Amino acid sequence: KGVTVNTAVSKDDVLRAYYKGVASSKKTKQRKLKRIVLKAKKDANKEAGARANGNFAAIQLLHDPQGFAEKLFARLSKGSGNHLFETKVLILGVTSRVIGTHQLQLLNFYPYMQKYLMPHQRDVTKLLAVAVQACHELVPPETLEPMLRQVVNQFVHDRARPEVIAIGLQTVREMCTRTPLVMTEELLQDLTEYKKDRDKGVRM
Repeated sequence: KGVTVNTAVSKDDVLRAYYKGVASSKKTKQRKLKRIVLKAKKDANKEAGARANGNFAAIQLLHDPQGFAEKLFARLSKGSGNHLFETKVLILGVTSRVIGTHQLQLLNFYPYMQKYLMPHQRDVTKLLAVAVQACHELVPPETLEPMLRQVVNQFVHDRARPEVIAIGLQTVREMCTRTPLVMTEELLQDLTEYKKDRDKGVRM
């Protein structure tokens, strides 16, 4: 059971930092206050990191990750109509994380994900993250390329809103970071045109 650590800066901490040594200069007091705030932020980041590591531990210790991922995905793909959408997203997320953590070969997962990768799709940012999470360098590029093309065709085009293009380009970037060989020369040439875009969020 996780233990919640209170890392917020209290009023007393701020007052102590400000009034300790009344004769000190204003700059010195400000430096003390800044140190307290930075320490609190650092502690909060450590706590968040510890929680994330704890969540991954169970997945890393799976006895048969390939079998687990296959059974989980089979349950989803064969009985997709029996699951609530929220449940489906959770199952996809766990399957994706197991695939990425253990660098598994579950090639049917990527074509299945394609139908969810559209701007109007509910919880699309979560589903894009799920798709990226399942990418790793052992997946054949030809298996991932249709999913990459789906993201580009749906999100990165002249008629899309700037925020949609930005999400699409970020997803493409993350996919290619994990699996560089999925990017073709032709597609790269097309995407580099967005370096000149007026919108800062869109520029590659």
